Amino acid sequence: MLTMLTQRQKELLQAIINEYIKTAEPVGSVLLVDKYKLDISSATVRNEMLELDAQDFLGQPHTSSGRIPTERAYQFFVSEGFKIKKITQNQKDKLAKTIKNCRGQDKRQGLKDLAKSLADLSGELILLAFQDNDFYYTGLTNLFSKPEFRNQEIVCNMSTAIDHLDARLAKLFHKVDDQARIFIGSQNPIDQNLSLITVKISQMGPLIALLGPMRMDYETNAGLLEYSKELISNFK
Repeated sequence: MLTMLTQRQKELLQAIINEYIKTAEPVGSVLLVDKYKLDISSATVRNEMLELDAQDFLGQPHTSSGRIPTERAYQFFVSEGFKIKKITQNQKDKLAKTIKNCRGQDKRQGLKDLAKSLADLSGELILLAFQDNDFYYTGLTNLFSKPEFRNQEIVCNMSTAIDHLDARLAKLFHKVDDQARIFIGSQNPIDQNLSLITVKISQMGPLIALLGPMRMDYETNAGLLEYSKELISNFK
């Protein structure tokens, strides 16, 4: 997939993805030239975007709009130079404080409290699977407040996914390990319109996962899960 792109096309695609993650608005050539200080003309950028469009890395939601990344583009983003981001000290402090406040109490409730803090920090839906068919989720309002959920079909699909969440999480529980795994779009066993990041604390669980739109901050969200795994592993 990646050998089909020139270095300039890769850099442009990276810029488009970054911009769309931040704004959820279609990205145009003039904005890219101005904001990213490109040393090429907007006409050249448009031509490159047409080529990226032809290779199914970009889509055009409306005739007169800019472009948005496709599922294939996010796959590129994750496979090309993706690095789990170190989270901020404030984020670490909030998660660590949540765990500290639960010491000496029920571990299950402590994990639920941590999931709530994760939902607040990430702005996504957090899933916890303790064992097969034993799960908890929080942050559903975060998910439904995203611009993507203006689409009624996506809302209906997600509602169906929630109705079958126990079965889908049970299958996932045995497929993932203690490394951060990212499932984008059609790869996502929960909902193919969204992306999922998972990490399992040990072979017996629990599994903790973050569910959000394909337009999510993958690097930061993976960092939040990795740090949470560290906290949970040391939680007594």
